[in-house]
Amino acid sequence: MIEEFPQSGYANALTTVIRFVLTFDMTSSATESIAGSTTKLITSEIGTFTAVRGITRPSPFANWANQNEIFMETGAEDNAKGVPYALLYAFDLPPTTTKLPTKIKYGSTPHFSINLPESGLKLPIQVQMTSDLANPNWKSVPETYFNNGMHSLVTGSVGEIQIEMPDTCPVFFRLSIVL
Repeated sequence: MIEEFPQSGYANALTTVIRFVLTFDMTSSATESIAGSTTKLITSEIGTFTAVRGITRPSPFANWANQNEIFMETGAEDNAKGVPYALLYAFDLPPTTTKLPTKIKYGSTPHFSINLPESGLKLPIQVQMTSDLANPNWKSVPETYFNNGMHSLVTGSVGEIQIEMPDTCPVFFRLSIVL
């Protein structure tokens, strides 16, 4: 059996642990003759042997960073414009991108819109909100605000996400990676 364990947290977002588990069932029997007798002695051994080995390899995020010549220590670093590399990777964007694919749409009800990549999100994201940037208390946006549910923020999701903006103003949104 082979199990893959992506590590949690930014520092471990750069590696994946693969664990190999080999289990052997063993049955062994032997027959011996007792000297000077017609009696035979039969011995049997039954058992299980398990070997476990784990290896660490770079995660897809670490490979992306390496291909783009980005050298990270924690996985939480930002590009020169302050955009987190992990979000750029999640949105399948070049590392020099200065803006994420988000916008405010005005109409009968204002919406915060997020355009997910056609290739699908590469890491799950979450949307947080606060009403005060001076003393932010970031909280996850309630599921009821999402027009198509929070399930649309998982790895592989595509399309446009629309979040209804609450009546209370001001409201500030931010995106973050779920690790």
